[in-house]
Amino acid sequence: MEQYYAAPWTVLLLDTDLHLPYPCIYQKTSRENFTEIIQRLADFYVITLENPSLENILDLLEKFEIFDPRAYFLIILAEPYNPYIFQILAQYFIYKVVVLTLEDDLITYDPFIYEDVLANGIEPTDLGKCANFNFSSMNIFNKTLPFLWRNTTVVATYVEHFPYIQKHHTFEFNTDNETLYGSYASGVFYSIFEIVTKEIQSETNLTDVEYQNNSTEDMLSNI
Repeated sequence: MEQYYAAPWTVLLLDTDLHLPYPCIYQKTSRENFTEIIQRLADFYVITLENPSLENILDLLEKFEIFDPRAYFLIILAEPYNPYIFQILAQYFIYKVVVLTLEDDLITYDPFIYEDVLANGIEPTDLGKCANFNFSSMNIFNKTLPFLWRNTTVVATYVEHFPYIQKHHTFEFNTDNETLYGSYASGVFYSIFEIVTKEIQSETNLTDVEYQNNSTEDMLSNI
């Protein structure tokens, strides 16, 4: 931690009694304990993983908006090591991470080496025993995001906000007293859109898209 900590970082410790000589926030991964408001995202997450699944912990962090996948992660296993843990980490786009096993092994991975989070051939890297590891000779969190994302599904959020295209519905009666329904697009954004299409001399077609409000869980389940 001495090599990587930079003031004024926020260090969030989950389900762990690990004592660090830095300002830390201790949390238990139960919904009733995730009620305090943390003013900023953590820079370093230390997670002791025993009974709760890693997915449940990360879902809680997302739900309470204190999850930053670009932060540093140290996962201390209190159960036997299973390489599947790195598949879970990849689904949440966590890449600056080190797992400490019960056997005192340090294990990491580099999921974006091929610019594809679902690429084949990504294997965890065993860095050796923690007690014998020379941390000054190697930055174990030295991972970067790819410049290009190829064949990669990323989590996206949708927020309805102004300006947007408005669809107005109209109706009128004909001579036979029948109701004729119609609709047209309007709004400030659409007026600008019409000006641009006129200047570049292009034709456009508008297609109705059914409104769908995806939750984080729905989006993650499709990854």
